[in-house]
Amino acid sequence: MIRAAGAEGRQNAVVERLFAAYFLEGQDIGDPAVLAACDAEAGGDAAATRAMLASDAHRAEVLAEDNAARGAGISGVPSFALANHVLFSGAVPAETMADAFVGAWKVLGRDAA
Repeated sequence: MIRAAGAEGRQNAVVERLFAAYFLEGQDIGDPAVLAACDAEAGGDAAATRAMLASDAHRAEVLAEDNAARGAGISGVPSFALANHVLFSGAVPAETMADAFVGAWKVLGRDAA
């Protein structure tokens, strides 16, 4: 659903609506009816979303992206990658994040020189 919304320029609106539904309203975002309603509230067509969710549309692409992410070492959120290198994946202390960003910045600066 997020992938399809992105093709229509609505990806951020859909993600924001999903986050609000789950984290603020306690809705079950695994329920296709809830997903269709969220998409409609973000400017989508609820009937088209229900049909897409009931089909295999986008399945191959989503699975390929999931496999690529897992193969690259991404296994959690948040995950940050820069220049095709995973800096960290999953909840880590702020200091670990900062160290990863500083290290990446140094490498990118060295590679650009």
